[in-house]
Amino acid sequence: IAATFFVVVGAGVAAAVAGLSMALGAFVAGLMLAETEYRKAIETIVEPFKALLLGVFFFTIGMKIDVGVLLGQPLLLGTAVVGLIALKALILLLLMRAFRVPRLAALEASLMLGPGGEFAFVGIGLATAAGLVNAATANFALAVAALSMALIPLLYLAGRRAGGLTTGKPKSEPPVPPDSESGHSIVVGHGRVGRTVVDMLERHNQPFLAIDGDAEMAAVPAKPEVVTRVSTSGGEHWGVHLGNYGSRSEAEKLLLKIQLAESATLGDGLRKVVERKGGYDANFMGLSQENADLACRRLQSRGVQCFTIGQ
Repeated sequence: IAATFFVVVGAGVAAAVAGLSMALGAFVAGLMLAETEYRKAIETIVEPFKALLLGVFFFTIGMKIDVGVLLGQPLLLGTAVVGLIALKALILLLLMRAFRVPRLAALEASLMLGPGGEFAFVGIGLATAAGLVNAATANFALAVAALSMALIPLLYLAGRRAGGLTTGKPKSEPPVPPDSESGHSIVVGHGRVGRTVVDMLERHNQPFLAIDGDAEMAAVPAKPEVVTRVSTSGGEHWGVHLGNYGSRSEAEKLLLKIQLAESATLGDGLRKVVERKGGYDANFMGLSQENADLACRRLQSRGVQCFTIGQ
């Protein structure tokens, strides 16, 4: 935590010394940290602070909005909001099409990015502090940016609907599960983590039922490819064994601690605790042989006892 905040605050101070805003420096630092091998550990550490500070940020912005502007010039305000969204969406659509982004994706993305962003509030505040705009203009601009951001959910729905009309594809119906699912595993949520679990079940030829609010996300191939033979030269069928522990919670805490410390090689590994007669085995599974060997060597260099295992 200290190292992450040091980098962010240091970049902000450096930007301020250079005559730029601290927010811009912190933003650049965040982009740099997101490209490092420690990004997943940083996300886990910063998540509680992000939720808290994001609420404080929007609460502060909301207090700056002049309600008198909303009530005094509703027609002008509405026209400005529509104009902002339309102009930005048009520019983004043309740029994305110029870079050969698919039409459907370009349409949805341009509508989503059409409203104002969080940095509009920062920019307006800096412009006001520097005397570039007067208070009345700043209040009007804040109201336009805030209202445009409030329309993002509606623009998202509009983009999805427009995309469906453009492609002409009928809306897929949710798959009807069989009457009897005895002996099946139920995977609730078919996002990134759910797909990882489903992949593991498929590798072991275990029947499952995937459930998700989005029918397209939950849809699985009618005849999924099942791995019946483990390759010793490739594939993500290897793991790292970290020992046997007296309780499940002790093993889970160790796995989480090791994954945060060694996110470069174990960041995509599946933490797995297996109950044995003598205790609980702590394993990382779903790795390639190369990653498993590399992770174990790096852990051994830190004094952690481990060895690789193959499924």
